[in-house]
Amino acid sequence: MKSIVTLEHSRKAIGRAGDILVREELLTEEYNDALEKLSNWRASHVYPLLIIHKLLLSRAKKIDKKVLSAQRLKRIPSIVNKLKRYESMKLHRLQDIGGCRVILSDIDQVYDLKKDITKKFSNHLLVKENDYILEMKDSGYRGIYLIYKYQGKTHTSFNNHLIEIQLRTRLQHAWATSVEILGTYLNESLKSSQGNQEVLDFFKKVSLLFSFAEKNSADMNTDSMKALKKSVIDDIKQLDIITKLKAFSVTTKSISKGDKKDGYSLLNLDTSKMVVNIMHFKKADLEHAVQEYLRLERESGSMNSDNIVLVSTQSVHNLKKAYPNYFADSNKFISNLETLLEKSFNKTE
Repeated sequence: MKSIVTLEHSRKAIGRAGDILVREELLTEEYNDALEKLSNWRASHVYPLLIIHKLLLSRAKKIDKKVLSAQRLKRIPSIVNKLKRYESMKLHRLQDIGGCRVILSDIDQVYDLKKDITKKFSNHLLVKENDYILEMKDSGYRGIYLIYKYQGKTHTSFNNHLIEIQLRTRLQHAWATSVEILGTYLNESLKSSQGNQEVLDFFKKVSLLFSFAEKNSADMNTDSMKALKKSVIDDIKQLDIITKLKAFSVTTKSISKGDKKDGYSLLNLDTSKMVVNIMHFKKADLEHAVQEYLRLERESGSMNSDNIVLVSTQSVHNLKKAYPNYFADSNKFISNLETLLEKSFNKTE
């Protein structure tokens, strides 16, 4: 087995494969061929992602010894849906096929790391930057996105692959993953601002509260803060938010073999059985992991499942912390919200 998957097709061929997948001509020979090309294109991001993530983590640890980090290959349903949303977008130009994330304790540390890696990040080129902490998204999402173009001295065939870096605080991470958890519960893409508008508005209000708690929002007077807190509490009662978050819990079942500390983990959230199955792979078994990833995506139905992802973390112990949405773990979100609202949601009110 190899720990590196090389690109087997031209970028133009990858672009054409994306066009075919968007047309949704399922189960045709042409569609299956395009799916194989996409799988290889996605897997070819593993090596540049690994290098950039390793460099990022070494920088982050100097700022926050308790930093959490993870890396992932983007899910095929997410890739295809993004191509559908942006008609002029080509598959080979997507910027987040390979992505890594670091989660730091506070905003000062996030900006310290951002300053460090944007000043000089080896030979890798910064091509795009979005600061959603300074100006949060309409959805309420906060965090920093940096897109780098990989530039290596060895394995130069991967040069110019685009890798996305996300920088978040722990509070921002708790918010973002809880949006995904409730979106899964409701079967709605809340993270893409699609679904129940009242629920979307609730999360935006909570994001404002969290931003204020991190002293990153504009000054808010006492009356405005009281009104915002009351509105959030009313939403929780009306929409039964906390009950739903607590009810949507899963039991972790590991079906792994071999070393679990160094390699890749394939997470498969089965919402019908309320179970997340985890398959662990050594680095040398990357090709097998990639094949299993595609197999599970195909078997999930009409290639619309967002509940399967191939990730790499510092250790299996950190899987739940880095990807709490796959374990339906919204405890951090709820506890922080209770603290800010000075209210307990342990009992039905």
